[in-house]
Amino acid sequence: MSVSAYQAGLTADSATGGALQSLSGNQATFLKLLTTQLQNQDPLAPTDTNQFTQQLVMYSQVEQQIDTNKKLDKITGLMGNTQIQSALSTVGSYVQYPGNSFKYDGSGSYNVDYNLPSAAASSTITVTDANGNQVYSTTTSTSGTAAGDNTYVWNGTTDQGITAPSGTYNVAVTAQDASGNPISPTVSVWGLVTQVQATGTDINLLLSGGNTVSFSNVSNISPNPSYQ
Repeated sequence: MSVSAYQAGLTADSATGGALQSLSGNQATFLKLLTTQLQNQDPLAPTDTNQFTQQLVMYSQVEQQIDTNKKLDKITGLMGNTQIQSALSTVGSYVQYPGNSFKYDGSGSYNVDYNLPSAAASSTITVTDANGNQVYSTTTSTSGTAAGDNTYVWNGTTDQGITAPSGTYNVAVTAQDASGNPISPTVSVWGLVTQVQATGTDINLLLSGGNTVSFSNVSNISPNPSYQ
């Protein structure tokens, strides 16, 4: 697993530390110049101390800002580490996320989850294989038409009544209201997490079958979605 998200936090912290070190070196040089100038100033035209005081204040403010940034960098690094740990806890579990493609293992049933923005008079669920060929389709007007979240349990059989082989499938849900106007459902699918990858600020979950989903898009986690 790549942990570059966490390393990015460490890199930012290192960069801030370098800025603070650089500022300290510049401040030491400034104080040396200030001391030298005060020692060699013209008594009849003394150096304006207000100007030096203002510059010292500015140095102090910059130093405080860099110190604040350093603390923020540490917090960011810790947050990234926490997110990676949370993502790692999903390995071996099923996650639900917006999408149409899913992996079917050739046995049991599969939950087709979708959300309707408004109540429908009927909804049609169509399952196709990786080549776009229709495997199964059904239309219902008695269930799965309520506004909000709905679930249709596909038992894994084809239109011909045989069990579909294992593989990658796609699901589409269409719906219409009582007047025949189309309603656009939001479909979500389930996938088994096999690996976690962190790239920059993104944490992605690699799923069985080759799909990838951003950890931020996961809406649900379950040991087995059939029992949801």
